[in-house]
Amino acid sequence: MSVLGGLVPVLALVLLSVMVPKALGWALPEGVGWLIGNGAISAVILWAVSAGYFAVAYAMQSDMLTRLLGIDHVDTLGHFARLGLLAGMIWAPVMVLSLASLPKRWREVVW
Repeated sequence: MSVLGGLVPVLALVLLSVMVPKALGWALPEGVGWLIGNGAISAVILWAVSAGYFAVAYAMQSDMLTRLLGIDHVDTLGHFARLGLLAGMIWAPVMVLSLASLPKRWREVVW
């Protein structure tokens, strides 16, 4: 894998970790409880996107994914879920910073 091949997914994940909380911030009402909910929903979305990326990356490299899926679905899905959580080291800090910027745009609720 080239440097660019590893950099593009990281940059895409960082961009998503900024955009997902902001998009949910527009959709959800203002308030501390909703901000926490935004963080939880954003984390689940980013975790699923990360795990999905790893599954697609594995599938594109070889037919190992299809062989893994034939062996045990739970172990294979667990493997990609763990990889998605490990990718949280990249997206979680950026997501938290993005969430922290949302209250300054609130008009109805005071932080």
